[in-house]
Amino acid sequence: MNTTRALVAAMAVAVLVAAGAVGQGDEVGASEAARAYSSGFRVQIVATPSPLAGQRALRRAGRISELPASIDWEDGLYKVRIGAFLERASAERGRAALLDSIPDAWVVPGVVNRTEVAASMAALAELAIGSGEADEQGGGNEE
Repeated sequence: MNTTRALVAAMAVAVLVAAGAVGQGDEVGASEAARAYSSGFRVQIVATPSPLAGQRALRRAGRISELPASIDWEDGLYKVRIGAFLERASAERGRAALLDSIPDAWVVPGVVNRTEVAASMAALAELAIGSGEADEQGGGNEE
């Protein structure tokens, strides 16, 4: 396991223990739960000290995108982030899909849940199919 993956796994275990999802000393359960997380990227749409503004941005994210959205409290700010991606290029595609509605969205590194990664990739695939992008990229059916 490389250093980054080990650090992400250790952070995930610490979060799970702190949240009471697993008990201290339950390394096996915590280790298995930690495998659900990985380092990756998300699209951030707002960073605000106001919890109300953060909640409004989260609701807006749910209205404009099928990508999973969440609000995180970090460094004294409520940060609303959309999508979960293992690669920066995928996150950039997610950001590009939001540009009409949120032109100042940006990609940030972070820990991502692998279930959310799968949902994000499925949502991006749907967007590509709906826009005809899949055909342009060789993903369409040829007869």
